[in-house]
Amino acid sequence: MANSELGVSVRMERMRLGDLRLAEVNARFMRHETFQALVANIARDGCLTQAPFAIREADGVYLVLSGNHRVQAGIEALGPDHVDNIMVTDDELSPEQRVAIQLSHNAIVGEDDPTTLKQLYEQLGDIELKDYSGLDDKALDLLLSSDTPPLSEANLEFQPITLMFLPDEVERVQAAFESAMTLLPKQATWLARMSEYDRTLDAMDAAATAYDVRNVATSLLLVLDVFEAHIGDLRDGYEGEDAPKHRGWVPVSVALGSFTLPPDVAMLVGRAVSRMVDAGEVPDKARWKALEYWAADYLAS
Repeated sequence: MANSELGVSVRMERMRLGDLRLAEVNARFMRHETFQALVANIARDGCLTQAPFAIREADGVYLVLSGNHRVQAGIEALGPDHVDNIMVTDDELSPEQRVAIQLSHNAIVGEDDPTTLKQLYEQLGDIELKDYSGLDDKALDLLLSSDTPPLSEANLEFQPITLMFLPDEVERVQAAFESAMTLLPKQATWLARMSEYDRTLDAMDAAATAYDVRNVATSLLLVLDVFEAHIGDLRDGYEGEDAPKHRGWVPVSVALGSFTLPPDVAMLVGRAVSRMVDAGEVPDKARWKALEYWAADYLAS
């Protein structure tokens, strides 16, 4: 079978996935959760339901031009020794032809009609098959209710901003951001509107004006200083009149303020907590209970 435009003769070949060479440069990317869904589907199918396309190189190894993610997912799901159907060509193709084929396979794709897509999805009664489809009710409802393209990392326009700090400033910035990160889950995605970006610039401008500085990094440090000075205000997020407002965990810096200890006091506190752990008064993995013990004892006295 030949392609009339490029004159490429192709055939189906049963090949070991681990013997294929993956492309070093691939314009098509796949988010982690999407890749893991692909791995799960291939593991369930026991094979690749779409054939990758590979070209034979001078050393006899076949290079994957299209379907690199499918091959990677197949190796992860079924192992490198798994043998599957691969569409291959032994024709010699120029670098330009290879790139054209790769780009065309990635770029020339159809679009889904939202209404038809939802109708087909609703025909799936099995929850496992719905999961297999890679769609969900929420995504379909959003698709039907909006004509705008979905907002994702792939189609957002980014403008990088570089801030430069002096060595002694870096430690303060890192400490402030580490303190802020303790308020977030371990895995979090931040998406900010331009209005929030403007608020950040306004805050930095106000700090720079108040202190009569013109350095952007210094103005950001001033904003972080204000945050640290008022970190106790975050208590309103969890502190109710008689009980906590939620059951989540709260950083110590929010409850007690952001501060450091003199080394002798740090040694004293550390030894006291260690003795309580050795005595079985507080668990080793919940040393924070020492604070609860001391506070309750003080308030009861």
